[in-house]
Amino acid sequence: AEAALPLVVIMVGDAASASLHARPIVSLLWGALELLDDLTASTSSVMNLVAEFLERASSFDSIHDGSDVAACIRRLYPFFRHQMHTVRRAVLRILSALAFNCPPGQWLAQVVPEALHLIYVNLMLEQRDDVLEASEALWRTMLKQAPEASIKAAVDTHLRRWFAALGTPPGAQISSDCLAGVVIGVQGKGVERKKKGKNVGPSE
Repeated sequence: AEAALPLVVIMVGDAASASLHARPIVSLLWGALELLDDLTASTSSVMNLVAEFLERASSFDSIHDGSDVAACIRRLYPFFRHQMHTVRRAVLRILSALAFNCPPGQWLAQVVPEALHLIYVNLMLEQRDDVLEASEALWRTMLKQAPEASIKAAVDTHLRRWFAALGTPPGAQISSDCLAGVVIGVQGKGVERKKKGKNVGPSE
């Protein structure tokens, strides 16, 4: 995937090229994110390639195959607290690129409650400055762009958890309820490797 990064600017050079070359590749990459047992070693590279296409394309529609954007985004959720910081950073890069290049009406309202909770957990658990800064920037962007009703839904669903997490004494384990829906580690096919609701820090 890394070897293809320099080619992205060529493949999205114009609408015709993007539609012919970039669109099927981006579709393949989104699908590949569901095959973690085969991609674990290269997950960061694959996700950064997705982000590169999103950032470089003149328009989102030129590289998107028409599939449900919100469904694609939900494939990113297991990676938010991935053990590798490069993967955690790549997730935020993809979502930031979508926030700037994809019409919000196509996805934002549908994912805001879930995404804000995952970003908030990032802000609580993350130890790397670059991932923290990217998380804060994405949090602010989503709050600016999201419909008020979606933000209200997020607050109604998660505010109690957010305050409970903030009230956790230093050194104590954050309760599983505060981390509801968060996957710590890697979700693999065939091998159970995900831990939900555990205060297990990433290894890198």
